[in-house]
Amino acid sequence: VQQAGTYEVFIRATASGLGRSLALEQCDQTLLSNIAVPVTNGSQGVREFKTIKVGSIKLAAGTQLITLRFANTADALVNWVHIGPYSGPVDSPDWVNNSSTSSGDKNPAFFVGNTGLAKTVRSGFASDWQQISAQFGTTWGSVEGYRSSYNWSYIDTYYQYAKENHLIFHQAAMVWGAQNPAWINGINTAEIAQELEDWLALFCTRYPDADMITVVNEPSPDHQPANYAKKAFGDDWIRKSFELARTNCPNSVLMVNDYFLLDKPLDEFAALISPAVQAGLVDAIGIDATAIEAVSVQTISQALDTIWNKFHLPMYITGYAIRGTDEIQLNIVREQFPIFYNHPHVRGINFGSDLEGETYLTASELIKKDRTPRPAMVWLREYLKANPKNP
Repeated sequence: VQQAGTYEVFIRATASGLGRSLALEQCDQTLLSNIAVPVTNGSQGVREFKTIKVGSIKLAAGTQLITLRFANTADALVNWVHIGPYSGPVDSPDWVNNSSTSSGDKNPAFFVGNTGLAKTVRSGFASDWQQISAQFGTTWGSVEGYRSSYNWSYIDTYYQYAKENHLIFHQAAMVWGAQNPAWINGINTAEIAQELEDWLALFCTRYPDADMITVVNEPSPDHQPANYAKKAFGDDWIRKSFELARTNCPNSVLMVNDYFLLDKPLDEFAALISPAVQAGLVDAIGIDATAIEAVSVQTISQALDTIWNKFHLPMYITGYAIRGTDEIQLNIVREQFPIFYNHPHVRGINFGSDLEGETYLTASELIKKDRTPRPAMVWLREYLKANPKNP
């Protein structure tokens, strides 16, 4: 590098499917992350490369060592990387849209969202959040409480609200050991497999523009794994669940989500999901951050780095909820939230508590029933305004 400055970066690459990503790194610093590889069709087995601008980086003068890191790259090819002025042809990025309104976007714009627990969405929700996560009323047990009888009204409400208000829609807990249909325990293995496939297929047909889906939720053995799926598919049930999701929902970000990832050993969780990750079926890791009042910022920071180094997949903070008095909640959120927000590989933060009376944990709400924001919410609004990521 002859002169220190900011340089544009271009790549020429191709992939056969969504979710393939690259990163540009220098020593321990990430220069560019979550570079989505263009998806092309090709013909007669020959891939069609596309040239795209992926961003800008700051470099010091002198010899520089830069690493191109591949993540989730099944069937991804890179022809070249160009740093600096470039006058050649650049392809239109019609294969991916980084706005939060795009459907099937594998790399949505960074968001701060919240979770809906009531059957209606509170007024003003969209003015505070960029993403909405649907929870209990949208689980398999809620939708198909009686076999072959479906109640989609809860999901319809949140899905429609998201689309009308240009929010990212997240469907949580498709394959989960809690809130599954009670009748699933009374049918044989082959029927379970077919019913699970039908559940995923029906959902994806009805909601083809679901931006994000937690395919497998809380799979660790002492959490709430979907034992019915394990009964149907054996020890490889996680990979098989993701295969079904990828087939039926090819345009959605597919996640695996679990709790205690910030303050417990990662080995067991990693062993469970690695076959699906290595097969290129998992697009992101969901990290449940419910009730982490006692977890230090140092522990959080180290855990995020560990999870990234293990999987090299985008991370999403899910269910972030801090309980306590106004003062306690404010102090903890003020310390923890910037760690999530500023980590280079965290792509979004979803709170688990919005309005009082519609939260999973008591004293975790950010807004009181009379619509008065608690101090933590006041601080959050000010922080996001002062530190925008998607101006």
